[in-house]
Amino acid sequence: MLPLIIVSLFLTASCQQCDWVKNMGDVSTKMDLLKAGFHRDLEVRSTISSKSRFMQCQLLYRFIIPAGAYIDMDSVNKSMDHHVVYPSVNFDVEAPRDASKSESVLIYGKKVYRKVFLIEDKFSLPVHLRYHKAVEGGSDVNISFGSPDIFVRCPTSDESYTKCTKAFEFPCDVLGRKLCKWILVSEKAVKTKVEGTMPRGDLNHLPLVTGVTFLCIFAAVVVAVFVPSKKKEIGEKKWN
Repeated sequence: MLPLIIVSLFLTASCQQCDWVKNMGDVSTKMDLLKAGFHRDLEVRSTISSKSRFMQCQLLYRFIIPAGAYIDMDSVNKSMDHHVVYPSVNFDVEAPRDASKSESVLIYGKKVYRKVFLIEDKFSLPVHLRYHKAVEGGSDVNISFGSPDIFVRCPTSDESYTKCTKAFEFPCDVLGRKLCKWILVSEKAVKTKVEGTMPRGDLNHLPLVTGVTFLCIFAAVVVAVFVPSKKKEIGEKKWN
């Protein structure tokens, strides 16, 4: 009899965990690319609703940073108060677009959501656009940032809710010492993207730019060589 009771309690708890997963409702993500030039802020706002309470849940974002952009891993976490970027990627901040590739990065939310029906999250991710080589005629190029994958983890004694839907293993936190199971919730969200526009140089201007550069260098050499000599000559005449 006792084994039947234990099994019954286990199945009941598992079903409740599954209900918690199934009761998650709307998931939305909105993004804006702020500022101009090479240095931008990718603002992200996300909401997740449920008919059951989020008891003790955390968020994890997985972004694809396009080849035309990068994150300065040395400074990014200093500018984010409630989120932290997992240090799994080492971006070459000096590389141009043609020598780069898209990279996947993980961003952990520090906040723990307790006993709420609605999760609302917002943060700004500093991103930097890469140099694009010049082309004939010159033209603008668009760098696209797609909406992130959003994962939720609500730690329990057995995490049985991960048996009801596909679970993904990621580090539990940025220390990366242990893997935890996360469930993907952004499948219900409408995929969006934002674009940053960058101008490219015109190869037709190359002769002009080269000529002006040469003249500037020549003028600098003339000044560096003849001006000190002239001052020396004037000084010698003054004392004679």
